Amino acid sequence: MVLVNLAEIAWSPERARNAAIFTTLLNRNVLFDDGLYVDPPKVLKSPTSIRERLRRLRASRTLTRIADRATLFQPCFAIPLAMRPVIRPIVAREQANHVFRYLKARPYCLWVNNIDAPAYELFKVLAVRARAIVLDMSDDWTTFRDAQPEARDARISDVMERADLMLAVNGIVKAKFAHKNSIVLGNATDFDNFQRRDASFALHDFLPKQPGSKIVGFIGGLNKERVDESLLDVLIGSLPDVLFVFVGYSNDAALVQKLKSFANVRFQSGVPYTDLPFVISAFDVAIVPHLDNEHTRGNDLLKVLDYLATGVPVVSTNCSGVRQKYGDAVTVADSHGDFVAQVQRHLAERNHDSSIGKQLARDRDWKNVVGAIEAELRPLLSA
Repeated sequence: MVLVNLAEIAWSPERARNAAIFTTLLNRNVLFDDGLYVDPPKVLKSPTSIRERLRRLRASRTLTRIADRATLFQPCFAIPLAMRPVIRPIVAREQANHVFRYLKARPYCLWVNNIDAPAYELFKVLAVRARAIVLDMSDDWTTFRDAQPEARDARISDVMERADLMLAVNGIVKAKFAHKNSIVLGNATDFDNFQRRDASFALHDFLPKQPGSKIVGFIGGLNKERVDESLLDVLIGSLPDVLFVFVGYSNDAALVQKLKSFANVRFQSGVPYTDLPFVISAFDVAIVPHLDNEHTRGNDLLKVLDYLATGVPVVSTNCSGVRQKYGDAVTVADSHGDFVAQVQRHLAERNHDSSIGKQLARDRDWKNVVGAIEAELRPLLSA
């Protein structure tokens, strides 16, 4: 059986939820002996030269082996006007034919973690021949910005209708998107990866760490919909002698520019997953400065388990169910002033007890989580 993963995030081994589940299921070799990871279909927009369009079109017809039992497919809507309603299905069928040639009539399970318009067109073709369809609701997608929310919601409804199993990232998402067959599957971590250390690891001008320096750090996405900007203003301004390090990405250029304007802030684009333990382990305190709103209530934070697995103290706002899930290991602040005070307290600590957090992260290793998926999938795939 082949696992075909129509992804939300471009291939990044084990970092993103869908890539982590994909690789873990394949490595276990229980239900699937081969896998095809389909990156989010790329759409080339104007102005793009004809030469570049042809190059990307040729590249998007190539399937690349990335592991013993995993192949990567990176489709691209490269021709002009490819996203027009008339042309889009034609391009999607051509992309699906590359998948079918790779499968060679082997049965497959279609895993869906992307409902954007290009991915949805490809999904509709691949869904027809799939032995089973799994919808992985890794977030409440209705809370993300979208130019055409009604069309997005219609795509979600159609995929839900076709799916044999829906995985909800938390109970709120499960209740909001009622499905005939759904389970809650929260995020997990790769515990062993975050036990690795490299004191000589260099990054920007803050690693290796200078003697006596203190770092408060954050990894992941500084999304406009999530981050509490006023909290960051208060926190950074209250601790001018502490270096604040943000490693990841942002969908808000103005926020990034504002952060960079602080003398004690460094913003670093994402690092390879294998280097992430070296960055987090240099933090004196790791933070989650998020708002508590509909958007954050619809997600489950990967970064918290990564922090805990590394062993650093964590201070978070009361968002994304952090208090309910990790309250014994994470310091949850109830106000901006409390957040600052708790960060200061941890900075002053000489010995942080990381044992509870590490045990939580060890228990929530991906290898311990995917068994629940296999139990649900086994009868669907054998039917």
